[in-house]
Amino acid sequence: MTGPIPSSLEDCKQLTTLNLSSNSLYGGIPRELFSISTLSVGFDLSNNKLTGDIPFEIGGLINLNSLSLSNNRLSGEIPSTLGQCLLLESLHLEANNLQGSIPDSFINLKGITVMDLSQNNLSGRIPEFLESLSSLLILNISFNDLEGPVPGGGIFAKPNDVYIQGNNKLCATSPDLQVPQCLTSRPQRKKHAYILAVLVSLASVAAVTMPCVAVIILKKRRKGKQPTNQSLKKLKNFLTAHKNTLASYSYRS
Repeated sequence: MTGPIPSSLEDCKQLTTLNLSSNSLYGGIPRELFSISTLSVGFDLSNNKLTGDIPFEIGGLINLNSLSLSNNRLSGEIPSTLGQCLLLESLHLEANNLQGSIPDSFINLKGITVMDLSQNNLSGRIPEFLESLSSLLILNISFNDLEGPVPGGGIFAKPNDVYIQGNNKLCATSPDLQVPQCLTSRPQRKKHAYILAVLVSLASVAAVTMPCVAVIILKKRRKGKQPTNQSLKKLKNFLTAHKNTLASYSYRS
C-alpha cells in the first residue's frame, strides 16, 4: 500500500487496533487519528516513509497499550503529551530523526515495559526518573547523542536489559554498560592543583610586596622625624644665643 494515510480513518470510532506497518506510506501522520479514543490494543505505523513531527494530539490515545512509529523519517522532538498515555506498555520510536531530550512527562508511564528510542538524534542527559520505572524490562536508547553520567539504579543495574552504546558523551560507574567509565578523581586533582597554584601565586606576590611596603613606611617615619630634629636644633641655638647675651649683660652690671 502506498500514498498518504487518509485522515478519514478518524470516522472509525470503534477501532481498537490500527496496523498500517510495512507499507510505502508517506507524508505526515494525520492528527485526526489521535481522536480515536477506542484505540487500546495497538497503533502501528512502523516501517513506512512517514515524515514530519509526531503530532501533539498523540496524548489523546489515553487507552493505548502499544505504540510503534519506528523505522520512518519522523523529525522534531518527542511530544511531551505522550506522557498522558498512562496505559502505555510498549513504546517504539527507534530509527527516525527525532531530536531534543527525553521528555520529563515519561515519568508518568508507570506501566511501561519496553521503551525503544534508539537510532535517533536525542541529546541531553538520561533522566534519573527512568530508574523509578519498576515495570520497565527493556530500555534501548543506544546510538543517540546523550551525555553525562548514566544512572546506576533500576533498569540501569541490569546490563543485559539496557542498551546505551553509541552515545559517545556518556560515562558510567559500571564497566558492563559498554560506555567509558566516569572519572571522578581527575577533576578533584585538577581542583586541588588550581587551589595550590593560586596560593603559591599569592605567596609570591606577598613576598615581593611586603619589603616594598616596609621600605615605604620606614621612609615616611624618617621624614616625620626630620622636622622635629630641626626644631630642636633651632631651639638649642636660640637658647645658646640668649645665654651669651644674658652673660654679657650680667658682666656689665
